[in-house]
This record gives sequence, C-alpha cells and structure tokens, in this order.
Amino acid sequence: MDKIKFTEMPTEHEARLYLTTIGEEEMLPGGRCGPKVRPYYVLHYVTKGCGRFFVNGMAYHLQAGQGFFIAPDYETRYETDGDEPWRYIWVGAAGEEMKHLMHDIGLNQANPIFSCHQGERLIRCLHDMLEHRQLTLTDHLLSHEHTLPLHRHPQ
Repeated sequence: MDKIKFTEMPTEHEARLYLTTIGEEEMLPGGRCGPKVRPYYVLHYVTKGCGRFFVNGMAYHLQAGQGFFIAPDYETRYETDGDEPWRYIWVGAAGEEMKHLMHDIGLNQANPIFSCHQGERLIRCLHDMLEHRQLTLTDHLLSHEHTLPLHRHPQ
C-alpha cells in the first residue's frame, strides 16, 4: 500500500483570513474615492503627501507615515490634498481572523487612524505581495509570510 501524507487547504469561504485586494496609487491633486461601502476590511497607508479620510461623520487629516482602517459595511470616502497629493498603499482582507486582528491592535471605525514607525518595512512587505500576486502556491505562501507593523493612532 502507498504511503501518503496530505492536507487540504481551506477555500476562500472556509479560510479564517484571506487577502482580497492589494494595491498602490498616487492620486491626482484633489482626487477622491467614494463614498463607497466595501464587504471586507482595508488598511490604507499614506507614503507621500496628505489628505482626508471620512467615516461616521468624522473627518481625519492624514499625512505620510499614517494610515486609516476601513471595516466592512461602513460608508467611507477619502480625498487627497490639492497641494500635496498623496500616494498610498493598501491591503484588503476578509475572514473572522481579520476581525480579531484589528480588535487586538485597537482599530475600529471609532478609532480608524494608525501610525507605522516601520513604514519602509511595511512598504517593502506590500510591494513583495504585489510582485507575488499570481495564484501559485509559492506566491500565496510568500504573500502570507509578512507581519504588518501597525500601531493605533492615539486619540
């Protein structure tokens, strides 16, 4: 009889955490996104410039080195500054584990702003994830090897 060892990987709907989107954008002066409601969690990190993020009737002014958190089913919008348009990177994820991770670091729609003191590391991590975006097993494993160094912004 053959000897075999294997495991089945969870599907997207069974996974406790899975990536939905990763990207980078440099907005034009005065550019805006939304209002929009997303079905997954998203973290945006500003790498250049400044702008404003709007959620729950609040407006937050952000600059390079800061980021904002979007929870599922909340209407949000954001816009870049006319004089210093921002560039940002983002990662979106879904699954029950993402909810717990955000809770553990203190991010929610009442406290959606964070700072990252290891911004270059975060940028490299997301660039690596963008480079390994094909649906191969190797790229999937490489995209999940990083830990994001985020800190909730003090109120």
